[in-house]
Amino acid sequence: MCIRDFNDVQDLEEMNGSKMKADRCLRSFQNFIEGRSLIDLPAKGQFYTWFNSIEGQVIRERLDRVLVNKDWLDIFSDSLVFNLFVVGSDHSPIVLTTGRKDRQAPRRFKFELMWAELDECEEIIKEGWDQEWRNTINYVPKVFSVYMNE
Repeated sequence: MCIRDFNDVQDLEEMNGSKMKADRCLRSFQNFIEGRSLIDLPAKGQFYTWFNSIEGQVIRERLDRVLVNKDWLDIFSDSLVFNLFVVGSDHSPIVLTTGRKDRQAPRRFKFELMWAELDECEEIIKEGWDQEWRNTINYVPKVFSVYMNE
């Protein structure tokens, strides 16, 4: 996956207000993308990602994009690209969301000293040790609920 300003366009539709580029320039960038089996992810928001003004002539081009390969897209099939409004730069910021939520590491058990003062604490701990369990975090809500009901 590559997100960047490629400083080039794929076709003339990606240019507005600027001098026409030679076909060989367009083909060169197209060949770069196709030769590496890359996919240009479609974007929502701003179509043009670069803006400038020369002698009163507004120039807009789609220079910034997200290119991925099929393997990446298979893993992140819910990806979305957003081209945001230009603020403080001549390039539009790009936001890529993968749609994936990383699995969180299991939370570490933390024993609160105040739990030891509860009458039920020893009973809950014995019950936990007598059962087969994988994660001590399962007993935290039980101890906490006893504490909260006092």
